Formats: sequence, C-alpha cells, structure tokens
Amino acid sequence: MSRIILGLFLMLAWSEAASAQQPRHYVFGVAGPVFVPQSDFSRWSGTFVYLGGGVESRIGNKFAMGGEVGAISRVDSSYTAGMATATPAVHFAAKDSQSKFDPFINGGVSVLFNTGSVSLPMVHFGGGVNYSVNPRLGMRFEYRHHIWSDEGVVQLSAFRLGIVYSF
Repeated sequence: MSRIILGLFLMLAWSEAASAQQPRHYVFGVAGPVFVPQSDFSRWSGTFVYLGGGVESRIGNKFAMGGEVGAISRVDSSYTAGMATATPAVHFAAKDSQSKFDPFINGGVSVLFNTGSVSLPMVHFGGGVNYSVNPRLGMRFEYRHHIWSDEGVVQLSAFRLGIVYSF
C-alpha cells in the first residue's frame, strides 16, 4: 500500500513539475470586423470594428478563465462603445501538449458602456484556436457571437485575429 501511495505522489509531483514548464497564463490583443445579423435598434445596424485585449489563465489542464476590455466602433458613423467581458473557456489541447495548436470554445457575459451608461449583460459564445509561433508568442483566431436583449434584440458576430504572449 505504501508503494502505491509513494508512486501516486511521485506521479503527481512529476506532472506538476512538467506542467510548470508550460505557460499557464497569457495576454492577447485582438481586432476584427463585427457584423450585426439582427438588431431592433438603428444604431446597431451596420458593420462595426472591434479592438481589444485581455488576459486568460489556465485552471487545471483544460479549463481557463479570462477577461478582456475593448471598444466596438461603427464603420460608417462616430458611434463607439466600450465592452468588457468575463469568459470561461475549455481548451482541447492540454497545457503541456507539444502541439502548436490550442483549440478552444468559450462563452460568458459581456457588458457595453458608453457615456456613463451600462447595458444589460450580453451572453456570448464562440471558439477558436491559439497557434504557437514559439514558446512565448502566438496568434489567435476566434469567432464570437454576442446576444443582447434590452427591449429588443441585438446580435453581434465577430471574427477576431490577434497576437498572444504566454508567460
């Protein structure tokens, strides 16, 4: 029995030492077009651009929690709103994987803010992939869909491309 316990302890210690060599946290910057397939409000009709950044931290082997802030701006007018999100994610590649690809799905809650007002929370979901160029630097490709209902429905579809720095 003591050999089994010792063996389990050594396996746990080895796996923690191996995982400590891999980045558990990263920051990212993203940008991309945002399309509005459905809107009950005229200011949310049209094409927008999103620019933002955030941080994500692994919790265990496959789960992560992150947040980001950014701005969404309408292309054909001066309307701009800030956006803040909280995003849990599931990563399909283990953090100690040797693969350069780290696919993920995510979802969470976002809020818009503009000139002192804050929207009702929006639900968002999506997914993408982080691609490692080297152990610290990578690229992020992501699709994200936001649904917001404030006495009407607004849906935002965003295609995002960004840079990832792991630490």
